[in-house]
Amino acid sequence: MVKNRSIRNIGSIEKEPGKSEYTVQLGDADGIANASIRIGGEDSSVGNKFVPNVNVLKWNDECWLNINHQETVVTSEKESFIDGELALTIGELVYRYSVENGRLKYGIDLLSRPATNVLEFDLDFSEGLEFGYQNTLEDEWKKEPRGLSLKEYLATRDRSDDTIGSYAVYWRKAHNQYRTGKFCHIYRPKLTDAEGNSCWAEWELDLEHKKLRLIMDGDWLDNAVYPIDPDYTIGYASVGSSSWDTDDQIYMKTDPTAEEDGVAKTLHYAPKNTGEYKVALYADDKSRLSNEYTDTGTGGVFDSVDISGESITITQGVDYHPAFAIEQGTGGRYDGWAAGGPFYCWTNGASYEMPDPFPSCNDESNYRVSCYLTYGTVDYYHGLKVQGEAAELALCDVGTNPLRIRKGATTYGIELVETADGNASRVRIKLAAGVKSLRKYT
Repeated sequence: MVKNRSIRNIGSIEKEPGKSEYTVQLGDADGIANASIRIGGEDSSVGNKFVPNVNVLKWNDECWLNINHQETVVTSEKESFIDGELALTIGELVYRYSVENGRLKYGIDLLSRPATNVLEFDLDFSEGLEFGYQNTLEDEWKKEPRGLSLKEYLATRDRSDDTIGSYAVYWRKAHNQYRTGKFCHIYRPKLTDAEGNSCWAEWELDLEHKKLRLIMDGDWLDNAVYPIDPDYTIGYASVGSSSWDTDDQIYMKTDPTAEEDGVAKTLHYAPKNTGEYKVALYADDKSRLSNEYTDTGTGGVFDSVDISGESITITQGVDYHPAFAIEQGTGGRYDGWAAGGPFYCWTNGASYEMPDPFPSCNDESNYRVSCYLTYGTVDYYHGLKVQGEAAELALCDVGTNPLRIRKGATTYGIELVETADGNASRVRIKLAAGVKSLRKYT
């Protein structure tokens, strides 16, 4: 496994100087959960020639995935790198890599009818990485009808053709910089021949032997016009690749237990469409820990709500649950999951609010919903921090001049007065306007 060495180029493939390696960074637009991707490397067993590895790392190399086509026989190699597209001819195979719509497009050109309908890739990955197959919505409905008919279910769900038959890949952690824990998305493969005819292929994942197999339709290969351009696309956005839209339910998410003590900082939610939603944080006993917040998010990206002013204590080893409600048309993003959940519960026929306590759940779900909590250590200031009215402490002029101290959701004030004032204490504070006194409590 190749370690990350300060990959800086974002969104475009670049060659590492003096090396048989190419690098790119892809991920969310804000860069918080970007993936560092390395293509290639050298193999001393074949004379230090290029080998077609794709190595992906995230979160300071804590989590990684390596995809390698071991069947390649490196007898000769020819490299082409034009306008950000990398093409490597190795023996009888042509490997292509490019970036399209923030995803890595990767494929092995088929110059003639292959001897087998299967291409096999070796996988290696960090312990704790999980692969979730994205079924058809019809099959998903059979497992989680949620009280809806198939027609109603399909009317409120969206899953693109390249998401059906794909794998969402998740890490075991889901908070802070890990967001929901989504590592990448291995989309459904597609083959296109020289005349533009296309056909979907299938992935077969063998975790026991760490193999990923591309299964191609034999009849289509027999009748295709060669060469064939394959498309194995890997996406790195943290939001789910499917979406739903209902307005009569509220949802409470099941996150991993807190890994450290601290305070709650932000709640994040990714709506399907731009629109209004509500969020709150709940304890494991379903009591509400935070206030209810209403915000407007942008479709397809994470929105953030600051709850740090409430000073909610987070305790290591305890479960905390982000919860949300959505307006009609706002919807949400998610990835389907077969096992390992449930990842959230939902209440049907609920009003558009975040009640305390959270009501009994109608059912539980294995959706991996795009919602998460951030928390961290408390920030301490040594001495007084003088800022504006909205800050933690604010020192103002006489008349509108309380020294404001915020505790939880309440603001307290200590007034400054002239030193000659009958209620002046012996505590003096020097300001630009002169020396003032703290007013005595009366």
